[in-house]
Amino acid sequence: MKKIIFISLTLIPFYLFGQKGQLTSVESGIEAGYITDSHILLKENRYTFDDRISRFYIDSVGQHITLQLRGVTKDGKWLNNKGYLCQFDIPTQQLLWSNKMNYQTTMLLQNKDWMVLTENFKSINLDPLTGKELWTIKKDIYYIITMLHWYGSCTA
Repeated sequence: MKKIIFISLTLIPFYLFGQKGQLTSVESGIEAGYITDSHILLKENRYTFDDRISRFYIDSVGQHITLQLRGVTKDGKWLNNKGYLCQFDIPTQQLLWSNKMNYQTTMLLQNKDWMVLTENFKSINLDPLTGKELWTIKKDIYYIITMLHWYGSCTA
C-alpha cells in the first residue's frame, strides 16, 4: 500500500505540472489528393499538437518548423493569452524544444539563422536548434532589417 501511495504521489506532479505544447501524434502516408494529368497519388504526413497553431515559420533549408501554439477558451471563441513556442524537426519528426510564451507581452522575430523574442522591455536571442538563450539586451527590438529582407512589425 505504501508503495502505491509513494508511486502515485511521485507521478501526480508530472501530470499536473507537465509541459504541454508537445506533439500528440504523427500519421504518415495519408492520401491527400490525386494529380489527374499524370495520375500521381499525393501522400502527406499529418502532425497533431495539443494546442492550436497560431503562427508558423518554415525553414525549408534547415528543415525546421517554428510553431506558436495557443489554446482556446472552453467555448472555442477566443484565443488564450498564454501558449508555447516550439521548434519541430521535419526529418526526424521530433519536437526539438518548447518554451512557454505570453502572447500579450511577447513578439517573435525570426529568420532562418536567428530568433528574437521581445518581452517585458527586453529582447532575447534564442538558438533556433536548442531554444537556449544566446544573449539578452534591455531594449525592445521592434524590427530587424537584413541585407535582403525586412522582418517584424512596427508598433507604437
